[in-house]
Amino acid sequence: ETQNIALGQWSNWYSISFRMSQAIQIHGMAQVRVIQVQPPELYITPVQFDPRQVPINIEVSSPSDFAKDIAAENGLYPTLGWPEATNALKDEEIDEDVFWEDLQNIFVQRQAIFFHELQKQDWQLLIAIFYATDRASHIYWRFHDPENPRYAADRAQWPKYQDALYKTYQWADNMVGKTMSFLTDQDILFVLSDHGFAPFRWEVNLNTWLYQNGYLALQSTDLSQRQQIADLYEPSGLGLKVDWSRTKAYSIGLGSIYLNLRGRDQQGIVEPGAEATALAQEIRQGLKAMMHQSNPVIYDVYLRDEIYHGDSIAEAPDLVVGFCKGYRVAWQSTLGTVSSHLIEPNTLKWSGDHCSVDPHLIPGVFFCNQKFPNSPPHLMDIAPTILSLFQIPIPETMEGKALGK
Repeated sequence: ETQNIALGQWSNWYSISFRMSQAIQIHGMAQVRVIQVQPPELYITPVQFDPRQVPINIEVSSPSDFAKDIAAENGLYPTLGWPEATNALKDEEIDEDVFWEDLQNIFVQRQAIFFHELQKQDWQLLIAIFYATDRASHIYWRFHDPENPRYAADRAQWPKYQDALYKTYQWADNMVGKTMSFLTDQDILFVLSDHGFAPFRWEVNLNTWLYQNGYLALQSTDLSQRQQIADLYEPSGLGLKVDWSRTKAYSIGLGSIYLNLRGRDQQGIVEPGAEATALAQEIRQGLKAMMHQSNPVIYDVYLRDEIYHGDSIAEAPDLVVGFCKGYRVAWQSTLGTVSSHLIEPNTLKWSGDHCSVDPHLIPGVFFCNQKFPNSPPHLMDIAPTILSLFQIPIPETMEGKALGK
């Protein structure tokens, strides 16, 4: 497939086929941006499924033909769950210009699909999710936070992106205005987010804290090793050699801490019941006392039974850490690694976050073109409200309540 692409420009979608056998081919696609000509340097998006030819065992949409219909009516579009190039910029494989173009291209494309569906007028409930404000907040928060480690250098280097975060909210605002122009007086419009944002200045290594306080034991004291995602699939499990015979707790994921429970964990040593409850409370109190530069690091720590319930509660972490603004679980800690430093400056362009920040500090937003008497709502109230509007009985097991009821 040949395309002529100018310097600094994006290609159309390239079709890429992977022959799995004589009878089976998998069809992917990717876009290319020319970074420089000599020596040649290209940015190629991750290969993703071609919506026109999705394998029968893969669901890009439900019903499965919907993905193909969108492509036929609007042209090819990203099918990745997270298509924006945030990781490429975070890892500094691309520059600000490439990311900004990618962010804008995806928003414009997704917006075109939304308005195409909106104008069909053959729907009763239409839901569309837009990610640009989220992705921009992760990346561009550093331009608005004087306490961020990259603030001074990045503002001087990229002055034209100081307002990039505001611009993404203007895109969203203009889209809401245009949407309202299509609605009648009987139509109800919800605009909401499931979280807010906070600055991400400092990385906190939870496993390091557990190690320093005697809850996690290692076979080696060499803490210089850095882990990659691929390491999680190695038989050894956590990157460093953990001495499970002496380990009472460990952390993996976004602020999750698990007790090394006997009967649940393969080499568990903590007895379920009173011993586990006392240990969880002890870890909770210790973490809440953590200070950094005279500031509290952790807003609260939640025990599993306080925030989770239902049939799958046994799979939930035993403790969930909610950080104060400015702090977040360290990248390496999410992979289960023990770092040589408890708290480190976040020097990446990924400078705003919500993951592991205490939810009380980063509430989402809710706008509606009608008033409800018992607002502000909880996120859990949205689903029962929609059911109520369609006069569909609300299941007893559903959390939340219908607004206005």
